[in-house]
Amino acid sequence: MTWLTRTPGGIDVERRPYGVANCGRTWTVPGAAPRVTLHTTESRRGSIDAVLNLWDQAERNGTLTVPHFTIDAGPRRIVQHRDMLGPACALEGCGDGRASTNGVPNVQVEICGYATESPGWSDDDLAFIGDWLAAVRAGGFDVPLASPVTFYSDRNAPYVLASYSSPNRIGAAAWYGTAGVIGHQHVPCNAHWDPGGVNVGRILYHAALALGGPTNGKELTVADIKIITDQIAALSAQVAQMQSTLGGWMQGERIYDGLVPVKTADDPRQFLVVIVPGKGYARVHLTGEAKGVLQKQQTIQAGVGGFDGGHPVDFVTLTDPAQVAWFKSLPVL
Repeated sequence: MTWLTRTPGGIDVERRPYGVANCGRTWTVPGAAPRVTLHTTESRRGSIDAVLNLWDQAERNGTLTVPHFTIDAGPRRIVQHRDMLGPACALEGCGDGRASTNGVPNVQVEICGYATESPGWSDDDLAFIGDWLAAVRAGGFDVPLASPVTFYSDRNAPYVLASYSSPNRIGAAAWYGTAGVIGHQHVPCNAHWDPGGVNVGRILYHAALALGGPTNGKELTVADIKIITDQIAALSAQVAQMQSTLGGWMQGERIYDGLVPVKTADDPRQFLVVIVPGKGYARVHLTGEAKGVLQKQQTIQAGVGGFDGGHPVDFVTLTDPAQVAWFKSLPVL
């Protein structure tokens, strides 16, 4: 049993356990990678008492789906409800058994606030969340201080987030190996999009800072160095992957990307090739109307020279068999 008492920043952790929960008391897949899932309560900052009253009522009704923690940056309160090294029950399960959402090592937290407002949370509020995350890690849950996913808001998402089929969701096959900090919007078999576009990088920074401690104001901290080296490693891996993929995605001296419509000789449809964060390359079918709108917006090119007897055309037809095979292997969004 692991119950926190205080964060590295000195905030006392309140203990408010609940007896009713519907996901058991032990991880069903204990060997899976550790992760932390962020939720938002979709209530105002400072509403923690109302949220706790809601949990109380759900317990009385026997319908409790409580997280491990409820936290509120307004009054700087942290309340723990479940053993940190056992499951919480705030995620929808996969009815077909594809993935165990609550049963993997997964510390879940409800943050008092709205997903639509999370991109504007102050750095002090993000430091408060980071302090809580540092306490979780220091308390024995060895989650990496990193995030393998992109946190989208309702303002910048390239697709619908609040759906079971959102491309932002982690696939069932990758779910068990996912380590680090994720959001409800990334969980398979769920349709919520919280916690929105929260600045998870600053949360991770403050968590690492709380655990590493400052040296002095003019030197890099231990936390700074770890964050920088992790970022360099991640960027290096990303560049290597892109170079490997793009090496076969060239014709002449031009590299084609999402700004040039592409087709094959045996298919009249045109597509944009895009990179979906956390997923890789995919194809987006361009209807005539959509293509016209995007050209007017100058999002895609209206003319590409040199591939049709020197005359500009507004798409490229792939002819190289390797390029065609790779193109056809991409999923269609």
